[in-house]
Amino acid sequence: MPPPEPVEQAKRDLRRAVLAHRDALTLPERTELSATITTRIEGLPEYAACQVIAGYASFGSEFLTQPLLQRALEMGRRVLLPRVDREHRRLTWHSLPAWAWHYFQPGPWNIPEPRPNLCPGADLLQADLLLCPGVAFDAHGGRIGYGGGFYDAVLRQLAHARRDPTVVAPAFELQIVEYVPRTTSDQLVPIIVTEARVIRTANGPTG
Repeated sequence: MPPPEPVEQAKRDLRRAVLAHRDALTLPERTELSATITTRIEGLPEYAACQVIAGYASFGSEFLTQPLLQRALEMGRRVLLPRVDREHRRLTWHSLPAWAWHYFQPGPWNIPEPRPNLCPGADLLQADLLLCPGVAFDAHGGRIGYGGGFYDAVLRQLAHARRDPTVVAPAFELQIVEYVPRTTSDQLVPIIVTEARVIRTANGPTG
């Protein structure tokens, strides 16, 4: 592995390039691609077996999570969403009663977050499946996010847990690159779902 600073610069360059490409998608294009990704996720055996999903409220040009999570709630599944604790550089998790906007408030970077007075706190390890956002991925499970390290911390937590949810990263195909620069401390994801395919990496189940 190269020393950390060149890796961090390579990550910044890749993040900038992929975000520019993703931001160029129109809303109709993102909506159509997201619908296909949602169908693929719902077709996973890991999704069929899950009762509790840890998700996230999408923002910007991300994969649109609302249809998937709203339908999960309507089908009786429990949905957990994160809040950013900037002081302790971590995510806290809350159970969403329903997908209605009065349960949300703007968080850091204007990302929608569950209102803590309306959405009870929850333990991430109660989840059967975790949706993991990111900017760029490779077929080996490499991932870079937005640079805050919040989901790296989540993935490290799960790596040391006795019972941990299946990690699924939704992404547009344009976010899949040949290689994501990483160090030995970076966490890999086992399943990546795009509009074109389901990628099961060497770090997850086969089949």
